[in-house]
Amino acid sequence: MRMLQQKKVLWVVAFSLFFMAFFQSFSQAQQLVMLKSGTPVALEVVDTITSDKVAIGDIVKLRVIRSVKVDDVEVIKAGAEARGKVSDVKKTGTWGKKGELSIAVSSVRAVDDQEVFLLGSQTREGESKGGSAVGASVVGGILCLPFAASGFFIKGDEGRILAGYEVKAYTEQDIRINVGL
Repeated sequence: MRMLQQKKVLWVVAFSLFFMAFFQSFSQAQQLVMLKSGTPVALEVVDTITSDKVAIGDIVKLRVIRSVKVDDVEVIKAGAEARGKVSDVKKTGTWGKKGELSIAVSSVRAVDDQEVFLLGSQTREGESKGGSAVGASVVGGILCLPFAASGFFIKGDEGRILAGYEVKAYTEQDIRINVGL
């Protein structure tokens, strides 16, 4: 009888130790930190994009430049891939009209693989050649009437965002990140 009670006690102790270890590891795996809305995230453009080669809605690859930390705990790793979209495109035009390109930052993945939504945008314009176009037309018109419309053939520069260009973004909302993984 006494031996049976000892076995029961051993089973209860073993069972208790197992569950204590399980719950302790679970609580460590669930270390949550709050990433606040408005936290800055420094990004860079991965590939050069130009207004002549993209359309509204095209995906733009971005990369995190510096780790984002909350209380010295990393919540978004440097090098993490972020996403954006082309939000506006204006192609170059006649008479020296410049191109324009805008991107809107969308999201990045946190250390626990959650999608963190971001707010941020960047717009770049090409150089206008309007003055050159008008000048060419005036000179052409003075020399010979058929050349008066020569400014029509002069185009401005494309809007261009070069690879490595820094884009500032901010977290859109508060989000709990599990850093205990």
